[in-house]
Amino acid sequence: MTAFRSFSVNAFFMNSTIRKTEAASDRLAGEVIVSIGGGAVGAELLEAALGARRSGTLADRHWRLLAGRHLDTGIFEQLCNNAPDNVTIEWARPDFPHLLSQASLSISQAGYNTLMDILAARCKSIVVPFAAGAESEQLFRARRFEQLELLHVLEENALTEQSLGALAEHVGNMPAKHHDSSIDLSGVETTAQVITELIEQRST
Repeated sequence: MTAFRSFSVNAFFMNSTIRKTEAASDRLAGEVIVSIGGGAVGAELLEAALGARRSGTLADRHWRLLAGRHLDTGIFEQLCNNAPDNVTIEWARPDFPHLLSQASLSISQAGYNTLMDILAARCKSIVVPFAAGAESEQLFRARRFEQLELLHVLEENALTEQSLGALAEHVGNMPAKHHDSSIDLSGVETTAQVITELIEQRST
């Protein structure tokens, strides 16, 4: 076991990746969860989040940063080396929806699955839609959800540790809001039902 700033490091190879976890990994309630999905992009968001936390943003809360499984391990190591106290950095976890359900604030990109998890958890959230190249899907979806007052958007070209920190401080200290959302989250079940009904219609 090796001391690593505020971390206890348990390093092992799994599919050529290194995993680092904090020893006291049961600190879940009231956390700030920062996530970038499972892909290779999003390092800028994680770096901005670390910068905001180092500057004192929501310093009374434990921050948990989740890196995508395809993020470069060198970037992951650098993030860990730069982590202040009361911060956990680890690879994306399969219990992400549970983490959101316990979180005081979610900061993430705006992929479809992530937004569905946020809506299901009903947690306060900030999204930074991926917008490289001609990508517009995430921003379009996020802006629509923002119009419904379901989340707050910070555009990628405006992302800095200062802008993220200011918005996180504002949203994180807002009173909890229980959304009466009319968005149907049962897409899998509904799709299966529609397919079953179509099959039954064709067989009659």
